[in-house]
Amino acid sequence: MLKKKINKLNNNKPKIMKSKKIFITLIVLIVWAVFSVGYIGYMQWQQFKNNKLQQAYQSGISYVVDQLITQTAKCQVVPINLGDKKANLVDTSCLQQNKEADKQASPATTDTTAK
Repeated sequence: MLKKKINKLNNNKPKIMKSKKIFITLIVLIVWAVFSVGYIGYMQWQQFKNNKLQQAYQSGISYVVDQLITQTAKCQVVPINLGDKKANLVDTSCLQQNKEADKQASPATTDTTAK
């Protein structure tokens, strides 16, 4: 009788070991899945943020360039500043127009001594 009980316990041992291995494997897979989903979600969030920042940067650049073109097209001097650095922008076609206007406004000088 005692041998039968011992044999029965020994026969159950592989089943218990097998179920422990399955349980441990299941826990490892769950932890791995949670970590993977978290990592993929984090990477997607970072990519989303970077895309939105890039779009905002491009939008800002487009706005500033559009404003500069609009103001310089009106032949206005546009001051720009970046920290300590300062500059004034002017459309070069406006400078050429001013030179032509100056030439037309000043009378042409003629040499009267050569007669």
